[in-house]
Amino acid sequence: MLLCQIESELAGHPRLREQKGLVGLPSVAFLDAAGTVLVQVPFDHRTVDGFRASGARAHRYVRLRERADTDPAAAAGFLLMQLEERQLSLDAARARRASIAELDAADLAARIAARIVDLEVAAALDAARTAGDARATLGPRFLAMHRDGPHPSPYVSRGFWFAMLEWAEARRDPAVFEEALAGMRASLATTDPDATWVPRLLADQEAKLRALRDRDG
Repeated sequence: MLLCQIESELAGHPRLREQKGLVGLPSVAFLDAAGTVLVQVPFDHRTVDGFRASGARAHRYVRLRERADTDPAAAAGFLLMQLEERQLSLDAARARRASIAELDAADLAARIAARIVDLEVAAALDAARTAGDARATLGPRFLAMHRDGPHPSPYVSRGFWFAMLEWAEARRDPAVFEEALAGMRASLATTDPDATWVPRLLADQEAKLRALRDRDG
């Protein structure tokens, strides 16, 4: 079924959004008969075609879930869908991946691995928020990942790119800043190709890059 929650709280269910892991207001998601969230419908997919595509995705989610215990390929496909829907913690994702035999489909294995790296990046960013100046250490760490792996997916938190950009700006390093900006630009071209806020975000970062170059020059 399709759920649209318009208010931040519902009478009798004050923590429904938190319990269901819903994002944004209004929140729109496909649920099964037990009330489990299958897929959420992003803001930019809330059109007739977008609802149809999300509905088809929900049906695929259910089919994979039904076969996941007996079919390793279905288990891997289900794991990927849950990762894409941000339904798993880092520990749960690692445990689920470890329980699945080696996959013949290299592309599927790589996509799962990248999504788990996304969770590792998110965990590092969360830890840095409560550890004082720890965020300053993320720039070189994420730069090494960007260059040498393990690589996140294009859907990684933008904090991945901002940590590198902030570090490069603090070090007055236009080359690293440009490298990180190129990565962010490529990521946004995949994740938000038509978003109206993207040009302004990139323009702001490009202005910082010009200032770094001018300072060096």
